[in-house]
Amino acid sequence: MKKIISLMIAAFMITSFTACKTLEKGLQAANSSIVAESNISAPKEYSIKMNIKCSQNLIFSKYDVMVYVDDIELDKIDHGSERSFDLSLTAGNHVIRFANVKNDSVDGTTDLEVNNDMEISYKISCNSDQVEISMTAKKEKLEEGQCAVPGSSKDFKAEQYTEVVKQLKKAGFTNIKTEKIEDLITGILTSDGEVESVTIDGNDDYIEGTAFSQDAEIIVKYHTFPEKSKNESNSQKNDNSKSLESSENSELSKERDIPQKALEEEDSIKAEESRRAEASKKAEESRRVETSKKAEESKRAEASKKAEESRRAEASKKAAESEVYEFEFILNTKTNVLHTRNCSAAAQMKDENKKIITVRAHSRIEAIQYMSSQGYNICNLC
Repeated sequence: MKKIISLMIAAFMITSFTACKTLEKGLQAANSSIVAESNISAPKEYSIKMNIKCSQNLIFSKYDVMVYVDDIELDKIDHGSERSFDLSLTAGNHVIRFANVKNDSVDGTTDLEVNNDMEISYKISCNSDQVEISMTAKKEKLEEGQCAVPGSSKDFKAEQYTEVVKQLKKAGFTNIKTEKIEDLITGILTSDGEVESVTIDGNDDYIEGTAFSQDAEIIVKYHTFPEKSKNESNSQKNDNSKSLESSENSELSKERDIPQKALEEEDSIKAEESRRAEASKKAEESRRVETSKKAEESKRAEASKKAEESRRAEASKKAAESEVYEFEFILNTKTNVLHTRNCSAAAQMKDENKKIITVRAHSRIEAIQYMSSQGYNICNLC
């Protein structure tokens, strides 16, 4: 009996010892897992400032817009207003979405690649079927040797090339070249020195704030007047100057004085140059007078055209205001939404929900505005 009890006690002690070892190993494994998880770094986040400008519509599609980032709702933007959002986004691609507050299916999306702190600007336009999006500026942290372009390719066009070159130099760019387009005749529609295009490393489509290498090749092309045989004129002057100098040296070596013949030749050359300068001056004055005359005639013609258009518009307006028409709408009594007769949504309505409403007004727009003021909603499809 004592032997049996001793064996049971021994077995219990062995089992307890084994269980303790197993528990110790389990705790060690758990601690190792916790340490490993703590060593995994969280995704890096960047500060993003997002500026949004909503274009103002005059009559239709004047809805407010809700802003989403990766399907997370931020806030709405009132139609025709501007808003800014300060965000913290992880590195990688994100989806920016703008949607009609009242009809979520009318929306627009754009991708944003985040790999640095940045400030971006969007312009959105509200249409009946979608929200159009365009990025107008992107300013991000520059790496060493990079510069941010101070304007977009569209901003530079039609500016004076000297001003564009100054802006680019001020931004830090060092490899700037200019190319003439000698195509001007009068300089009325296109002014002398007006920029045609600015390419950066061959890229002619970029927005303000885009980063380029400091020594990126920049070519500024601008319009100007053609050269008027400058090479021939300079060659002739150089030949005359060399001939005169040779004659003077020869005579100086003989008599130490300039002969009368050389003086007469010099006077003749000066007189010819003076005559040419006077003729050029008169031609320029004549061109300016002709240009001014044409501009004045064009101005008068434009003023006369505008006056005639204004008169016709006023007459048309009075005629329209004097006429009253009847417009029929189909009211969905269940949803309180108005439809026109040819609306596809109206054709799907149940007869018990239909009600015909007739409105007398000067125009369809006036009829719609009146019904809207009475508390009815207008169908988005009409």
